Amino acid sequence: MPPGSAVRSTISSLRFKVAAKELAIEPTLSLLQDRDGTSARRGRRAGQNVQGQRADLCADHNTLAKDKEISDRWRGFADVADSAPE
Repeated sequence: MPPGSAVRSTISSLRFKVAAKELAIEPTLSLLQDRDGTSARRGRRAGQNVQGQRADLCADHNTLAKDKEISDRWRGFADVADSAPE
């Protein structure tokens, strides 16, 4: 699996319950920008209520971080900054 694809698939699988509807991440985040305060509050609350789903995202992120650390070590980078593009 290419780096980042686990995170992308986890993010795309997140579902947020907003006003009795189940929404993906994009429409939920769009609610946060709504001028209607009620819609923005609903979007914010939905984002706060995905606790179990966020655990998967954290696990994916930690896996990617560890993979990067191992890759940098194999390449002989002494510091994270050494692996940054110039």
